[in-house]
Amino acid sequence: MCRLGRDPVLQRPIFIVGCGRSGTTILGETLAVHTSVTYLNEHRELWADAYPATDVWSESARGRAGRLDLTESACTPRRNRRLTTHFYCETFATGRPRLVEKLPINSFRLPFIDAVFPDALFVHLLRNGLEVARSTERMPVENQWYGHDDYKWKLLEEYAGRSERYRDLPVLCDTVRQRGLLEWRLSVETAVEFLDALPAERLISLTYEELLDRPVEIVRRIEEFADLAPSKTVHSFATANLQRRSPKIDVTHLSDVEERLAGELMRRLGYLR
Repeated sequence: MCRLGRDPVLQRPIFIVGCGRSGTTILGETLAVHTSVTYLNEHRELWADAYPATDVWSESARGRAGRLDLTESACTPRRNRRLTTHFYCETFATGRPRLVEKLPINSFRLPFIDAVFPDALFVHLLRNGLEVARSTERMPVENQWYGHDDYKWKLLEEYAGRSERYRDLPVLCDTVRQRGLLEWRLSVETAVEFLDALPAERLISLTYEELLDRPVEIVRRIEEFADLAPSKTVHSFATANLQRRSPKIDVTHLSDVEERLAGELMRRLGYLR
């Protein structure tokens, strides 16, 4: 049992950041092989127990006043301690002291996470927006990617509506693929805006493509960045499992709607020439 006589202390938690369907799960599963790592893959209930407003998926999300984006203003000492305790107890149960956490919606909540965990490290993973959108489209309906009764999508619409840059875009999204492309843009631009201001020693930015092309090299970079001892077991897992499972999308032009949704960002990141 996890018994605490004082405030729990996490050893520099590591947050994998990236839009859903960007490869964050397989990266997390790779790091989970490390004998020092406790990996939490979308343990939404731990967040919601401490901060109910983090829930944007379940039938309770509306009653909990679930929010897409959270900032430091949402923090309270009591709730911070509860969340930290939850995470600490996970590491206590496994005997692996370094927490690696992955929850894609955290791209919209980085100021909040930074306030709760001021010494946290961030691993940011980027992937071609068209591939992300295609992968989102393939998710089964029962997965409720956009939450119960489309609650998460409505929050994305609301978020876009607050900015002149985005407010005309949600109405263009008639398909799940178009929704996925807009979500990718909002997620990436929001995350980059925060992460670019972090000290270099707290952030490592990677692409899905280089992760698959040079898995051991990239994993070694992450180990060094996070002060994790090099692990041959992790390297072997990376070699065996970090492989492309869907065709690469390489395009030179977009449809009119895709151009409006994400063309500028696609070019900036080198996915469109």
